[in-house]
Amino acid sequence: MAVALSSAIGYDEAVLPVNGAVPGPWTVPFNAQIDSEIVTVISGGQTSWECLRAQNNTQAQGHASGATVLPLAPFPIVQTLGPTNFIAETMPREQMPETATIICTTTQIALQAIWLSAGQLVTNISVCTSATAASVPTHYALGLYDGLGNLCASSVDQLTTAMTTQTLYTFAMSTPYRVALSGLYYVAFGFVGTTVPTLKGVARVNGTLAGTAPSLSGVSGTAYASGALPATCAIMAAGAVTTSWWAGVS
Repeated sequence: MAVALSSAIGYDEAVLPVNGAVPGPWTVPFNAQIDSEIVTVISGGQTSWECLRAQNNTQAQGHASGATVLPLAPFPIVQTLGPTNFIAETMPREQMPETATIICTTTQIALQAIWLSAGQLVTNISVCTSATAASVPTHYALGLYDGLGNLCASSVDQLTTAMTTQTLYTFAMSTPYRVALSGLYYVAFGFVGTTVPTLKGVARVNGTLAGTAPSLSGVSGTAYASGALPATCAIMAAGAVTTSWWAGVS
């Protein structure tokens, strides 16, 4: 439910200060209506409030309340030649050699780091298979974890749906996830079957740097059995990373 700002500083029975702590009982993030716009207040500071604009504008704007209204960030966070309508990638598509990457074995959860910006909406996650198809899949799901291993979004169990070679697959999240805080997230792939498909990725000669915490990719210590991905996931420990794989968010 949005907090209605009837004036620059007033909403309902409380006051939105120009700076300082969020007035009770509200805690960030919360939705607020500033004039005709719905924004999400994500922090308060000494000089202004940080808000997210609901519309797809590209310029930050000030408000008489002291709020800084930022764009929704529907655009990629890095300049890439990513597929149409994608808002983020684990690695730039034009720099990825499309190596056939082995990401995990059956019952494991593979993780690949991705940077997401506050306000982006994760509706779908896509991966592209390489030279090896999925063999006798029984359960698999894709999703997104935050940097602490908390599940943000997951697809439904894909069960025995085939994954053939050299194909871009897009998986809808059961509930789209609005990114609350900019930062490091992990695309996750859990699989049960005879053979996990290889994904388009990159092989590393020596993964020491890529494995330094926070690790760019690897396998979680949490097992995957069936259904949506687990609510929590043990992020992999720092170590050598020999492969990384491409995934995109749209």
